[in-house]
Amino acid sequence: MISALVLLATLAGADMKTVANSKEAVAALGQTVRITGTAQNAKLGGVVEKGELVVYCLDHESWNARAGKPITVEGKLEQSFMFEAHVIDDGGGITEGTTGPIFVIRTCTVK
Repeated sequence: MISALVLLATLAGADMKTVANSKEAVAALGQTVRITGTAQNAKLGGVVEKGELVVYCLDHESWNARAGKPITVEGKLEQSFMFEAHVIDDGGGITEGTTGPIFVIRTCTVK
């Protein structure tokens, strides 16, 4: 019984795509992915950085003691404009926010 559970867990992870850069992230949008990088904190919450790839884990406000350390997360990868800065007046004032779309995982499972 236990070996059957181990096999099922192994097979479930075998189909998961590992994402290591922005190009791979774009190709994997909408899929459940695994990302290994460095845990960092940002205004929007915890992020995983891997080179130029930055993925926001929206269900983590911060990584606390994990910040600056290696981390692996899994979850459904999306691209969001939800936090993008916008012009708010004729004088060019803008809201706080990101400079464009960002990669997000709404529910990150830490491995």
